[in-house]
Amino acid sequence: MVNHTKKYSDDQFARMRELWESYVSTWVIAQEFGLKEKTLKGLAGYYGWKRPADFCKKLAEANTYHPSEKKEQWLRTAWHDGTLMVEMEVELGITACTIRDLAKRLDLGPRNKQAVNETLRELQGHKTRAKTIQRLWNNSDLTPEEIAAEVGMTRGSLIQLVRRRRKNGENFRTLMPRYILTGEDKATLRDAYRLGLNQATIGWLLSNDARLIHAACVDRWGSAMQLQHRNHWPQMLRQLSPELLWAFREYSGDDPCVLVQKAYTISGEMSLLLAQRCIVDYHKALVRFPQILEMMVGVKKSFWWRQIKPIRPPHPIIDRMRTQHARRKAA
Repeated sequence: MVNHTKKYSDDQFARMRELWESYVSTWVIAQEFGLKEKTLKGLAGYYGWKRPADFCKKLAEANTYHPSEKKEQWLRTAWHDGTLMVEMEVELGITACTIRDLAKRLDLGPRNKQAVNETLRELQGHKTRAKTIQRLWNNSDLTPEEIAAEVGMTRGSLIQLVRRRRKNGENFRTLMPRYILTGEDKATLRDAYRLGLNQATIGWLLSNDARLIHAACVDRWGSAMQLQHRNHWPQMLRQLSPELLWAFREYSGDDPCVLVQKAYTISGEMSLLLAQRCIVDYHKALVRFPQILEMMVGVKKSFWWRQIKPIRPPHPIIDRMRTQHARRKAA
């Protein structure tokens, strides 16, 4: 037979025909010669190459799945006890079609549909309960003990379920121990919101040796009490909170009015009224919360205002307030 291909030599062409007329799979021949299976089949049809008569039968026998004795025994049990096909695929490592063919060869008979339906109903119940647990866990203030009682589980089983779901990539937030605010804590929260302390500082004020309050808890409590923070607008007020003004005084040795004046000159959103309020709130916060004198707020030595050019001149009233406070301090 004449070789019309230019890519392969006569020896390679003869080897290709020899493999085709044997019991070698098509994809193996195509991989050896760098061809697509479709191209190889086209060459075989063009040159009239024929497969052996019992090629399909032997190929099916070679590709037939033969399980071990242990897996065969497991399949015989699982076929009739309601085990889902998905679980069989995972356990045996084969497809559902191969499992059905294997069941026919082993003569296992029809499956127990009643047992399968019971397994499906139980699985649906577990999914519904898992969704309920996730909703209660993420969107309520219930403790793990209360959630377990709500869904009819023990606390240990609930924690194990949450850990498994987290490993599977599902979202379960980290629960903090529930803390009930006392009257003193509520008063502290109101005054701190009014004076403009940052939420991390408020959490530090409410914390003690037995509990640690995070800023997220402070934000949630403030929303529940319908409190509006002084620093909600403009954003520059966050840089002028009382504890940051105190840190500025400690690091630079200058009066906090200097920082307020510079913030006024570089921010168009800062009005004179807000600047005056920052200075007044600073002095009130030192009296109301003397604990902030003990905390060290991280303030960079290269302060943010040094890199921003002023857009308006300093206001004389702010300078006058600085002079007044200096006189009071001297008196």
